[in-house]
This record gives sequence, C-alpha cells and structure tokens, in this order.
Amino acid sequence: MRTALALLALFALAGGGMRAAAEDTIALETVCPPGFELLPAGTCALRNLYQFYDSLQGAGIGGTRTHLPPNREGFTPQQIDLGRYLFFDPLLSADHESSCASCHDPELGFSDGRARAAGPEGVDVGRAAPTLWNVAFLKRLLWDARAPSLEEQALGSLFAPHEMANTPERLLGDLSGNADYVRLFAQAFPGEDAGINVASLRSPFGLPSAGCLPSVGCRF
Repeated sequence: MRTALALLALFALAGGGMRAAAEDTIALETVCPPGFELLPAGTCALRNLYQFYDSLQGAGIGGTRTHLPPNREGFTPQQIDLGRYLFFDPLLSADHESSCASCHDPELGFSDGRARAAGPEGVDVGRAAPTLWNVAFLKRLLWDARAPSLEEQALGSLFAPHEMANTPERLLGDLSGNADYVRLFAQAFPGEDAGINVASLRSPFGLPSAGCLPSVGCRF
C-alpha cells in the first residue's frame, strides 16, 4: 500500500503529530518531527549531535571506533504523520481491535511490558514484542533477523494469523472504504492516480498472507 508500510515503523523514531483543522477535519503535518530537518526537497533528515563533532569524522567513537550506521530517510512530513496515524489505528487488524501500538506502546518503550506478546484473543505468540527504538538504523529486523526491511517486517505483522491476522484484500477494503484515509493518502502521496492499492503488496519472502517462514514459524 505504497510506502506507507515503512511509515508504520518509522513512527518509532519520528514523533510527528496529527492535528485537527478548524473544521475538525484531520490534516497531516507540514513540518518535520523534532530532531529532523526539512530539506529543500521537502523530505525530513535526521539530525543529531554526533554529526557535528569533527573529532568523530572518520575515526568513530569508543573502543570499536564505530559510527552511527546509515538510517532510513527520504520521507515527507505528511508521510511520517500518516504513518503515525496508521500506527495507532486498530482498523489495520482483522477484528479492528488491535493496532501496531497494542504490542509497541510508546509508554512501554515501544514494546508491551510482557514476557511474551499476546495476539488475537490473548494467544501467546511465543516471543516478546521487540522495541521499535532506533529501527531506522537496523538492516535486519525481528528476533531472528529474517526481515530485511521495515516494509517486510510490517507486512509480516499485519498478515500473520497470530498477530493482526489481516489479509491484503480486507486491509485494502477497509482503508479504501474510509474517506479520511483516501484523502490522507492522496495528501501524503500527491500526484499518484492509483489511490490506496496493494498491487505490490505481499508477505515477506513471497509467502502470501503468511508473514512467516516454515523453518521458524509465524513469530516476531
């Protein structure tokens, strides 16, 4: 569903906020979250103190002399804000009762405070919900590192039967049937005529609507 899948997880590192216009219509932010700079191209770039210490350039820091790894960038304020809105919306789950924030609560370190996460009807999923802090710096995601991108990680959680238990068809229908989302997607992705679509939407590693590998099972 366009690049909004990556935006679900990017909320963990960017605190963009939704605002309501005077007529109580939801509108997306036009400024970057704190800690990000709005570039002339209209996208947000992460800014941190490490980037401004000349002594760290080339040499790194600490015993291993390492730098911060490259991070995901290139998203507009509107796209980040749409991701934040989706992150908290239970509409993305099959029963409309669970959101991404159900297992990745900002007040609990973007996890859920449980030894093992709980799926639909409290089913034990077998592993703890990993924190989402600093996911922009990660090259592999999930406990077994099977997801090589934020997009594939998000697909796994959306469609795994023990997690959000949705299907591409149902998710597309719910989002496309919501007038606010149709408008917000158009605002976040201007100039695209296809609307909200799942033309390239599939679960990780080519497993339709599974979100798992047979060797490791459907888990975080």
